[in-house]
Amino acid sequence: MHPLLRSAVGVAERVDVKLSPVGLVLGPQLGVEWAFLQDERRSFSLEPRVLSSWSLDDVRYTFVVSHGWLVQSGRRVNISLSAAGESRRFEGADVSRPLHTLRPEVSYDVRVRDRSVWLITGRTNAVDLSKGWFNAVVGGVWAYGSKGLGASAGLNLVVGGLPIEASELGMVEDALQVRLPALILMPTPHFQVWARL
Repeated sequence: MHPLLRSAVGVAERVDVKLSPVGLVLGPQLGVEWAFLQDERRSFSLEPRVLSSWSLDDVRYTFVVSHGWLVQSGRRVNISLSAAGESRRFEGADVSRPLHTLRPEVSYDVRVRDRSVWLITGRTNAVDLSKGWFNAVVGGVWAYGSKGLGASAGLNLVVGGLPIEASELGMVEDALQVRLPALILMPTPHFQVWARL
């Protein structure tokens, strides 16, 4: 377990407990992933997560379902669906959002060599789409891993509309004397390093 970063600890053959020791300073938090189906061709896992303040005024929860399968040698498709919400009180008022994120994600993995993979991903938030706010992320990442150390690097492109109602957007544009774009494109770099202990 890493003393600073979010880590996963295997407690059984197909069960990992995920937490961040530093995050415990802010409040209790825990994630458990159960890969109840896992072989060379298929995988299926469930992962509930809970993050809270010590006062329990702000409790956030997420549930992730992931499924992957081999489409041909060295090529794999992964689909996940994550749902997130929060129970929150602010200055005595209930400002909870039972479901603020419903995020489907699809990735296509192409194995280049034994230890390196290209990952092409895409995801969006169905809750925002239902409100008329388009947003999506597409990206490409190269990952390399050995038995003890791994790294990934790439670029994501965030495509999104402003989360403002049309009437409010017009007021903002009039106040600023500018026309805001219907969609915003924002490239974001990706870099990650991990270790297996």
